[in-house]
Amino acid sequence: MNILRSRRLIILFAVFCFVIQGFGQAGRGSGRLTGKVTDTAGNPIASAKIVLTFIKPVDTEGARRLPGRVKTQASVSFETTTDKEGRWSYLGLGTGIWKITASAKGYHSASRECSVYQLQNNTMIPLRLESVSESKAEDPKETAFLEKANDLFYMKKYDEAILLYEKFLEANPEFDMVALSIGDCYRVKGDLDKAIEQFSLVAEKTSKDPLDKEITARALAGLGECYSKKRDLENARKYFKQSIEKSPESEVTAYNLGEVCFSLRETEDAIRYYALAAQISPYWSDPYYKLGYAYLNKADYEKAKETFQKFLTIEPQGARAAKAKKTLEDIEKIKKLRPVSLSRTHYFLAEVPQTAGDLQVMGFLGRPRLFPFFKIFPGQGRDVGRGR
Repeated sequence: MNILRSRRLIILFAVFCFVIQGFGQAGRGSGRLTGKVTDTAGNPIASAKIVLTFIKPVDTEGARRLPGRVKTQASVSFETTTDKEGRWSYLGLGTGIWKITASAKGYHSASRECSVYQLQNNTMIPLRLESVSESKAEDPKETAFLEKANDLFYMKKYDEAILLYEKFLEANPEFDMVALSIGDCYRVKGDLDKAIEQFSLVAEKTSKDPLDKEITARALAGLGECYSKKRDLENARKYFKQSIEKSPESEVTAYNLGEVCFSLRETEDAIRYYALAAQISPYWSDPYYKLGYAYLNKADYEKAKETFQKFLTIEPQGARAAKAKKTLEDIEKIKKLRPVSLSRTHYFLAEVPQTAGDLQVMGFLGRPRLFPFFKIFPGQGRDVGRGR
């Protein structure tokens, strides 16, 4: 009887896992996501509407994003609202990439994409909403008109959305956020020159009024994204930096600037802006992951170790977590290597038994190097003196 019962339990468990996997593929599962919605001053926003939209799946390791969006007849989406403390939670999400959008009366909406996993704690999603000034209060009919344009944007019908946005602006030229939405349409559809033109017009118009600094910062960030897609990293850095200087409130802009600086091999600046992104959004794992590699690139192994450990507290599973754990092991191996001096450059002397095979470590500029049982490779730093 005990054997039969055990077999039944095994079969039931297998069916349960299969059901979870099936739901995950359709955007449904047992994943739980939480978040908090505040205004720009950090005050909670009660009764804000939260829309969770399934975007695409992830691979079996749970981190690497697969190309393209999920091919279904209609996107799976769920709704909930925030409590009096601005907090919300939702249970029943499948494994994959989700888009979280928050909106509330009197505020501009905000959104973010995040990864959702099963049977583990997922990252808490903080969203900040910017208030609509009293002089630009929205009429209910106009709000409905804009919502229709926004729906077209999310349906990837960018040309139709642009027509509605432009028609709205003809009657309401003071709504600079709508002008920004037009720029976003051009940017997402790949018409970068028109997007640059649109963002430039918004930035020039709003920069004259200090009360519009948030809109100006968004327009400058849009310019940075366009130039980044063009691989014009110098201009991308210029506009991302101007956006941060105008309003250092966007973790995404800070992160993007860190990415550009890292690509330009400006490690110190990359560290600065990755750290700023982590400071603005401490529960977002991406800045910590890249910050760890930036410190590694600088040969600051203690800081790299500390940062990767912080990353693993936020994202303990998945492909990136596995890489972070492997990197932590490599850091410990590097710390055991004996430094010697050749000319004015630091070198590490690796004394590894031949039977141990090749050892992978991080060398100059953080590039992986494989070397046999007795070899040297360059590091960073000043001369430590001959004979040591």
